[in-house]
Amino acid sequence: MQQKQVPLSAADAQLLKELEIIPGTYEKTVCSGHLVRLELAENHTLRYYFEDGQFVQAFPLLCMQGSAALPQLTQAAGLVHQPVRLETVRCGADTWLLPVVLYEAHPEVSQEQPILTAARSSLLKDTCLVALVFAIILSVLFYVIGMPEHFSTPAVLLGWTPPALVVGAGLCFMIRRYRHYLKSITHRATIRGVVTEQLQGVINGQDYTWYRIGAQAFYSMQTLPATPGQSLQVTIVTAKDGSRSFRFHTQQDSVAI
Repeated sequence: MQQKQVPLSAADAQLLKELEIIPGTYEKTVCSGHLVRLELAENHTLRYYFEDGQFVQAFPLLCMQGSAALPQLTQAAGLVHQPVRLETVRCGADTWLLPVVLYEAHPEVSQEQPILTAARSSLLKDTCLVALVFAIILSVLFYVIGMPEHFSTPAVLLGWTPPALVVGAGLCFMIRRYRHYLKSITHRATIRGVVTEQLQGVINGQDYTWYRIGAQAFYSMQTLPATPGQSLQVTIVTAKDGSRSFRFHTQQDSVAI
């Protein structure tokens, strides 16, 4: 296992602030090597064993409603025989925090989409649907009133009324849906990859399960059929108030553990 000390980053400082830890002198160490075992240790910490016999033991910082949290872990499982990079921050004499865990052979694939783009795409689809209905009605109308024996001004006015009402109602529906869409959410991102760790723990008496994909861990209040080594896709929807919700999609692909 290789180790080197590095300065705290802005993200590290933000995590310490979210945990309401008084700023002070902290030591950050980056550890990298070939992982051979992961286990749940005392005081709800994780212990990573490397092939040279050394180990790293720390409290993992996990995502919880958009901020970092220190859960009381009850179970831990992860990939082994993998190159892993750990970033630990020493806080006090004997306390180590673990903000970053990265299984280097399994990075995540992310795709971000501003919600305005998604809303425009949805609006375009609805517009095409209304236009198709309007074209069908208009074709039938022209066929009927185009005959000399049926042509008259009242017939033309009466014939244009139904499609005009359909188009007007369709436009009102699309504009209302479009505005509601923009008010409810502002951003959407999709992250997919191999689950490298599955951690279960308790925060304020509530059970949670975290699934680590790449360098990020996503929580769910339900246990999903996604164990380490299987593929998982997470859709992150961010609301106007800054809150986030996760939607999980399991896949059948898996890798050897």
